[in-house]
Amino acid sequence: MRSSSATVLIRSRSATAARLPLATATTRCSGGANDTIIVGNGNDQLVAAPGDVWTVGKGQDTFTFNVGFGNNTITDFNTSHDVLNFNPALIANYAAAMSDTKQVGANTVITYDANDTVTLTGVTASHLTASNFHFT
Repeated sequence: MRSSSATVLIRSRSATAARLPLATATTRCSGGANDTIIVGNGNDQLVAAPGDVWTVGKGQDTFTFNVGFGNNTITDFNTSHDVLNFNPALIANYAAAMSDTKQVGANTVITYDANDTVTLTGVTASHLTASNFHFT
């Protein structure tokens, strides 16, 4: 189930689902570890925690990855406008990001180390461009 643009559904693997109302159509969300997070069609700013699974809508979404972000999965990532924002201590630039990027079946996997990966389901690695990455 996809939430509206003014609601975030966070389903923790260790707790029941929580629906959080938001004041605007832009979602700023960071859950705990091992969450399933479903956001609507707003422009979402999302901060990864270990083991998160993100499902996003049609907005311009930014996913931020800091030290110890863990193994994360993003469904519905749109290469025409979504952004992966990495802490530059992890990945410093586009060339470094692409050197850490592999096509695995139908998915793109960006690997910082064995404990920190981003899987973009249904995304072809060659469709990622510099505009899909920020480093702040």
